[in-house]
Amino acid sequence: AQRELELAESLGLDTIVVDHHKVPEVLPPTVACLNPQREDCEFPFKGLCAAGVAFMLVVALRRHLREKGWFENQPEPDVRSLLDIVAVATVADMVPLEKTNRVLVTAGLKQMAKQERVGLTALITVAKVDSQRVSSSDLGFRIGPRINARGRLSHAGAAVELMLTNDPDLASRLSESLDTANRERREIQDHAVLEATECVDQADLSGMASLVLAKPHWHPGVLGLIAAKLVNRYNRPTIIIGEGGKGSARTISGLDIHAAIDSASVHLERFGGHKAAAGLTIREESIAGFCVDFEHAVRNAMGEPPFIPTLKPDIEFNADHLNLHMVDEMEELGPFGQKNPEPLFFSRSVPVRSSRIVGTTHLKLNVGDQGIDAIAFGMGEHLSALPHTIDIAYRIERNVFRGRENLQLRIEDIRPSDIN
Repeated sequence: AQRELELAESLGLDTIVVDHHKVPEVLPPTVACLNPQREDCEFPFKGLCAAGVAFMLVVALRRHLREKGWFENQPEPDVRSLLDIVAVATVADMVPLEKTNRVLVTAGLKQMAKQERVGLTALITVAKVDSQRVSSSDLGFRIGPRINARGRLSHAGAAVELMLTNDPDLASRLSESLDTANRERREIQDHAVLEATECVDQADLSGMASLVLAKPHWHPGVLGLIAAKLVNRYNRPTIIIGEGGKGSARTISGLDIHAAIDSASVHLERFGGHKAAAGLTIREESIAGFCVDFEHAVRNAMGEPPFIPTLKPDIEFNADHLNLHMVDEMEELGPFGQKNPEPLFFSRSVPVRSSRIVGTTHLKLNVGDQGIDAIAFGMGEHLSALPHTIDIAYRIERNVFRGRENLQLRIEDIRPSDIN
C-alpha cells in the first residue's frame, strides 16, 4: 500500500506496517515496517503470519512500557489472553506449523479452552465444535472460514466486533450472521468453481503448464478458494481473475508462485504474496500477455507438463488393527498444519462394505472387516468405478455423532488393490 502510506505521511500520520509477505524493493515511509522476511530482520523465525508479527509487537510494547515504569501503579496486561486469536490466524493463514508457530498455536488452543473470549466461544458453538477439544483442523476448516466469510463478501467489521464483544447476546447474533455469510460464500464459490472447471474442461490442457482464468463477474472474495479447488483438481499453478481485475494465485508443490508472477509482473498494476499464494491486480487488455509470460515462467521452473502429484504415506498399517485410541495418540504430535501434517496412513487390500454419495460430491464408505466409516471428499464421481477391494491412503480422526464417538478415516486417495 505504498501510495496510501505516502498519503498518510503527507498528512502527518505516523504508521506502523505489520506484514509477513515478500518485501518490496522500496519500503514505504513508516515509523516501523515489521516483517520477518526483511533481510535486516534479526527475528530468528521467519514463518509468522501477520497476527503472529502483531503479537510480537504487543509483547515488545509491553516490555518497553515495563522498563519505563508504566505498570508501577496499574495492572500489567497478560498478553497470553490474545493467543486464542493468534492461533486461529496462524492456522487459517496456512503458515508453517513449526517452531514458534507451533508454540503459539498450542498455547492458543489451551487459551481457547478457557472460554474467556465470549465471541470466539459463540462462534465455536455455531460451528458445532467441542469447546474442550478444539483442534487445529477445526480452526482451519470450521472457525477460520466463518471469520473470513463476511470479509470475503462485504466487510470484515462483524468478525472484528465478535472478537471484541463481552455481550453474550450480541456474540450469538454476530456468530449466526457469520455462519449465514459462510453459507452464502459457499454457494457463490461452488457456482464459480463449476464455471471455472467447465472453462478448463472445454479447453485442451494437455500442453499447458499453468491455468489463468478470468471472468469479470467472479466475486473477489472467493478467487483464492476457486484457485485452490482448481489446483487440487488439475495440479497446475492457477490464477483466478475476477471483478475489478483482482486476481488470486495458488501453487503446486515445487513452484514459488510469487517468483513466477514476478517474472510476468510487467503486465500487472500491482501484486504481492509469498511462495504458496499471491494476489494481483491487472487490466483486462493485459491478461493475454501476462498468460504468455506466466506460462513461460512456470515451464522454466517446473519443466514440461503434466505434473503428477504424489502422496508419501508415513506408515503402512493393517486396517483391521485401527482403533479410536490411536487418534488420542496422534493428537500428542499436534497441532497439525503446514510443515507438520497429520500422519498419513496406507492400507492394502481393504474390502469395501458399502459406498454412497453424501452432499453432492463426497464419497462415503464403510470399509474393512471392522466396518470403519470413511469419507473421501470430492471423490463422488468415482462411485460407479469403485472396486470391491481397494488400497487407501488416509488420515484417522474422531467422528462424534449424537454423542457417540467413532473412528473415521479421511481418505486422501484410492486405487484398486491389484495395483502394485
